[in-house]
Amino acid sequence: MTFETIKKARALLSAQSTMTLATVNARGRTESAPLFFAEDDGTLIWVSGQRSRHSRNIAAAGRASVSAHNTVWSWNEIAGVQMEGEVSLIPLGPGARAGVGSVQSQIPFRPRIRRRSDAQ
Repeated sequence: MTFETIKKARALLSAQSTMTLATVNARGRTESAPLFFAEDDGTLIWVSGQRSRHSRNIAAAGRASVSAHNTVWSWNEIAGVQMEGEVSLIPLGPGARAGVGSVQSQIPFRPRIRRRSDAQ
C-alpha cells in the first residue's frame, strides 16, 4: 500500500463516525454490526459490551474485518475503506478508559464502563 493510499484511507476514516464490524461465530457463520469508532494513529477503536456477539467472536477467533464508508445517494460518489486482520479486546482498566476517551473525543456519547459485578 502506498503512502498516498494510506493518507486517503486515514482521511476517509477521520471523516466517518461509524463502521461495520464483521466477525465469524463458533458455527462459522458471519455476523456484522454497525459501531461508532475512533481512529487513533492507525488503530481503530470501538466501544462494545463484553457479552455482545461480536465481542464473543473476537475473543474466540481474534480476527475481524471492517468497512467504513461515506453516506451518499449516488453510486459514483461512494468511497470506503475495507480492512481485515487481527483484533483484540482491551481488558477493563486504564486501557479501556483510554479507548473510551479516544471514541468520546470524536463521537458525542458517553458509554459507561461497568465492572463485571455491575453487569450482573
